[in-house]
Amino acid sequence: MYTTCDPGDGFWQLRAAEMEIDQESGRGTAKHTRLYFQGLPFLYLPYFQFPVDDRRLSGLLTPSYGYSEDSGNNIVLPVYWNQAPNYDMTITPSWFNERGLQLITENRYLFGSHRGQLDLSYLDDEIPDESRWFQQWRHNAALSHGVNADLLLVEVSDGEIFDDFNSMAPQYNDTRHLERRVRLQQSGEIWSSELMWQDYQTLDRDTAISNRPYNRLPRLALEANPKPWTGNIETPMSLELVEFDREDSVTGQRSHAKAGISWLASESWYFFEPELQLDFTDYRLEDNPGGDSISRSLPTLSIDTGLVFERFAGSQRQWLHTFEPRLYFLHTPYENQDDIPDFDTSLSARTYSNLFKNNRFTGADRIGDANQVTLGLASRVYDNDSGDELMHLRVGQIFYFEDRRVSLNGVREEESKSDVISELDFWPNSRTKIAARLVYEQEIKDINDRNLSVNYVDDGFAANLAYYFKEDELEQALVSMVYPVNDRWTVVARSRIYWGLAMNPAAGALKYWPVKAVTKMKIFPKPTTESISN
Repeated sequence: MYTTCDPGDGFWQLRAAEMEIDQESGRGTAKHTRLYFQGLPFLYLPYFQFPVDDRRLSGLLTPSYGYSEDSGNNIVLPVYWNQAPNYDMTITPSWFNERGLQLITENRYLFGSHRGQLDLSYLDDEIPDESRWFQQWRHNAALSHGVNADLLLVEVSDGEIFDDFNSMAPQYNDTRHLERRVRLQQSGEIWSSELMWQDYQTLDRDTAISNRPYNRLPRLALEANPKPWTGNIETPMSLELVEFDREDSVTGQRSHAKAGISWLASESWYFFEPELQLDFTDYRLEDNPGGDSISRSLPTLSIDTGLVFERFAGSQRQWLHTFEPRLYFLHTPYENQDDIPDFDTSLSARTYSNLFKNNRFTGADRIGDANQVTLGLASRVYDNDSGDELMHLRVGQIFYFEDRRVSLNGVREEESKSDVISELDFWPNSRTKIAARLVYEQEIKDINDRNLSVNYVDDGFAANLAYYFKEDELEQALVSMVYPVNDRWTVVARSRIYWGLAMNPAAGALKYWPVKAVTKMKIFPKPTTESISN
């Protein structure tokens, strides 16, 4: 009998009629072998080889079995091939009795300053009677003169492949557009640069062209933040040149330059930071109804200031409690931008930190007109002995002095106040974190966006509970867990429940009801090495 479990812990065992363990080669061999899981036999092998230390060996990995209504029974038998110390391959045949045999390979390599992974999958699917495949190549390299390169090429035969085989590449299960890119990066003490070619494969072929992302062929970005030339005055600068391309759309070049000057005065009890920023954008377009040559230049003035009040709290003055009011003034003049196409711009997410940004849009195609003040109130609680943060509460709102005329849909925003955003981070102990976010919408006078998450981590065990709700768009709950059974085995489980507008048969009306649930669980051996370089 052989096991790597602790004495008295018979989680798994290997029993054989004959067994030989060679410590010098790090390899064990067994004949007429039975594998036991929690005392129950589940696999017989007439001949079996296994590692007895951290050295990688070629051989059979943990098999698995599954069932789904669409694919039927599923048997997976992965095989590991240790080709050399710096490259290997995992070959995974997966048989579906309704679809056929799927072959997946994972190829890893490491050569000097180059490393990468090539993933391939192929299946002659009997249900649609067509070939279905997935291919992905990731490569990273450290080139000469401090240049770092990364490459991502990914493509699939059809947009439903991740729904039918959600364990093949789980990182893409909720993806609508697959990114392909080649990127070169270089940086110095006060500057950084990036050159990138990027395009996408849209999985749903029925997606309207207007809802598909633009390709960047290429994008060049430069950023510099010189050292303060006097006192605390900083002068950050950035430049972006992009060539946008998309089928049956407005295309062209965008040049965007940004320069700013800011001065920071701060002590432990306050900060005061005025900033002046100038944005200049130039477009050279094709097929644009608003003209083929457009230029825009806009200044932005912001003043960010805040105070920090502190007091000791608790019966034994064991806590440090702070109260931190913050005021942010922002002014950007209006300029009509309706003729400028939307290449990569959207409204910023509704978070507390975004209330203090100098542009309500992401991307460079829109610079929002602004004449407003943001009021933020924050409070923190620290443990006096350890210095650990125990609580962080934030509440903020924008007060507008004028309507916002710049938009993506041509609609003027006339509200005098923004939605109220509140966020809370709470650590009841060193292992648990509770986070919550509420958005109170002024128009409907109700909370229309709320998130709650609870995270627990203790000695390798982790559990997460999360709930997300956004009015008329999304409602879902997520439960996940990672449980290390022992030094060799770990259980991972996740369950996600989606809600949506569905008919309530009892009430005969539209209401939010659970309409989809996805549950996954895996039991697998921990890897004996952290990376192929080991």
